Amino acid sequence: MKITAIPSVNALLPAQPIEPVANAPDKIVPEAWESMHARNRARFRRLTNVLSDDQGTYTLEERLAAMQALNGMAASGELRGLDARSARLHRELTANSELAQREAAISKDEVKAVVRAIEDHSSPHDAQAAFFDTLSEEDKAVHFSLNANAIDPHGHQPYVTLEQYRQKLKTPDATEDTLAPGSLISSTI
Repeated sequence: MKITAIPSVNALLPAQPIEPVANAPDKIVPEAWESMHARNRARFRRLTNVLSDDQGTYTLEERLAAMQALNGMAASGELRGLDARSARLHRELTANSELAQREAAISKDEVKAVVRAIEDHSSPHDAQAAFFDTLSEEDKAVHFSLNANAIDPHGHQPYVTLEQYRQKLKTPDATEDTLAPGSLISSTI
């Protein structure tokens, strides 16, 4: 049996000029197909730059606001489609950072104080308020920003000011749950 070569269909087509990469369009993927992270990349970068700064350029309040905003973006789905590098950076800054570790330690101590109160048959709410009063002003700001006043998936925060949260701890409304659902659970997941 004799095998006869059949010319390729491509060989019969006229040669097409190859466009250099420099002439490629800025966006290959239609905007409707972009990930949420791609749409929010600039804001993500601004926030991570604030949290990554180790030169002391930003105040504690600015760093807490950046952490809170970054956690809010994650909670609301604005970071869906995060690439692996950005995901590692997000994890490092929100879960493993000095602020996150500080809040985790504060929350752990708060839970211990509330559990002790329950075991002693005393008011867990009073124990929570007493614990909060023992914190330094910086630790109060950290705990308030990253836990008690964490941004929910809808972008809302339960309190307007730290003073409002303090007042809530001092005089709970009898019709409401005295321990806010997020008050004993760190917002860093």
